[in-house]
Amino acid sequence: MAVCKKCRREMLEADSCTGNTLSSDGLDYARVRFGSEAQWSDPQWKALGIEQGDRCGDCGVSVGGLHHLDCDMEECPKCKGQLIECCGMHASGPHLVR
Repeated sequence: MAVCKKCRREMLEADSCTGNTLSSDGLDYARVRFGSEAQWSDPQWKALGIEQGDRCGDCGVSVGGLHHLDCDMEECPKCKGQLIECCGMHASGPHLVR
């Protein structure tokens, strides 16, 4: 059982986390929902497809849901990199999810 530190729900059962925005340098950025990541516009990834009913392979959210805190798959809304290793906008770091 893995409980999200943000929404306090069981990750593999909850359809979405909470907290729609991340803040960096005084600006708010909308979090990227599962299935809306930039990688899915790449033809190589698009061929794999995401369909309604699919769940994130790391944190278990449903398509259209917000990834749980510290999910390896969440995309940074600022630099489009992997949020946990990107430009310093890490969700559980100084730029808290609101």
